[in-house]
Amino acid sequence: MAVRRPAVVFAALVERVLQGPAHAPAAQRQACAGTAPATGHGLPPAVEPVVAKIRAHAYKVTDEDIARLKAAGLDDDHIYDLSCATAVGVAQRRLATAMAALDAADVATRARKGA
Repeated sequence: MAVRRPAVVFAALVERVLQGPAHAPAAQRQACAGTAPATGHGLPPAVEPVVAKIRAHAYKVTDEDIARLKAAGLDDDHIYDLSCATAVGVAQRRLATAMAALDAADVATRARKGA
């Protein structure tokens, strides 16, 4: 098996979750992955509070949250797709923040060493 660079693997994961075949349309998954409120694209209003909760504190999502999504007409597969897309969006932003911090540390280290 060939060794793949983590950045390549992560990019493939993001592409698959946000653009690949799924029960939820790609536009809905992309809306959930973004930073703006997850509205439009045919998403019921019940989705936004759950997406906001996943973005901030995923462990706080409750059975009641899922029940509200089901009451709004979403099935388990659709809920799963939107949840994964939201989590991938959060991961993208956290990775970008971490990489920026590492880049800043590299610059500061080089500046101290006079490089």
